[in-house]
Amino acid sequence: MSRIFLLFVMSKAAFCAYACNRSTDARPPLPGEITAVVKPFYEAVRRGDQKATEKYVAPGFIDDSHVQFAEMSGILKNAPRLTPVIQQRQGAGANLTFAAQDGKMWVTSEVRVVRYRNKPMIEY
Repeated sequence: MSRIFLLFVMSKAAFCAYACNRSTDARPPLPGEITAVVKPFYEAVRRGDQKATEKYVAPGFIDDSHVQFAEMSGILKNAPRLTPVIQQRQGAGANLTFAAQDGKMWVTSEVRVVRYRNKPMIEY
């Protein structure tokens, strides 16, 4: 009798450990207003079109973005398409992390989208 009980406990433990190890890749989609800013922004950066990116960037960040643009454009031009993997709401904005694996390396990009004059824009 004790062997049957022991077998039952061991099989239940193995099943529970197996079930705990499983996770789905269920990321909620980005809100439409954020996608409408982030998607064309990344496409313009990938093309190297700095002028086009400026209409999606908050005015306070435009000067800073000039410094980073050439390097960021070069990295994204050669990287696979980035997908949103982490989305965090903070106050009036959202922090987004995009990532894609390029061989053994990971390419990541982080942006913060906020409302500026009641319009979503990239703050950094």
